[in-house]
Amino acid sequence: MAKVAPDLSKRVSEALVLGLECFGDGDSTPFVILIAASESRLIELHSADGTIGEALLTGGRDIIRQFVNEGTCYMLVWDGYLTAVGKREEAAFAEAGEAGVARAQVFAQRYRRTETGKTVGVGKPLVVAEADHLWPQVRNAEPGTVADGGG
Repeated sequence: MAKVAPDLSKRVSEALVLGLECFGDGDSTPFVILIAASESRLIELHSADGTIGEALLTGGRDIIRQFVNEGTCYMLVWDGYLTAVGKREEAAFAEAGEAGVARAQVFAQRYRRTETGKTVGVGKPLVVAEADHLWPQVRNAEPGTVADGGG
């Protein structure tokens, strides 16, 4: 897997901490963080009937794609389970991509609940997969080139 840039690593760690805080309070609502040159946006994802599932993540990816021309970084964060070496653990996940980088990465922060119900991270965030980038590289292509669909 590709090496994680320090800026992205910091942003993902912050997003996962926010996820742990929300998920620890009983709110498993996935959310999107979009970063553009001059601002950041946090968008919570809700369904009309309150269902939290894959459709919300798909909707989050659709929202992210709308910012292809202005975004510099995106993160889609959700609550789930990580299974590794036959052990299933609660984890916060973040699918993250940066403009100009070929692939996105999926991070997982395992956590446990304390006696008081708070969530505490277990270990450091792990890169668990690569994903298709939601902002294709062609956005940076020169008009009329093969990458742009022209020439």
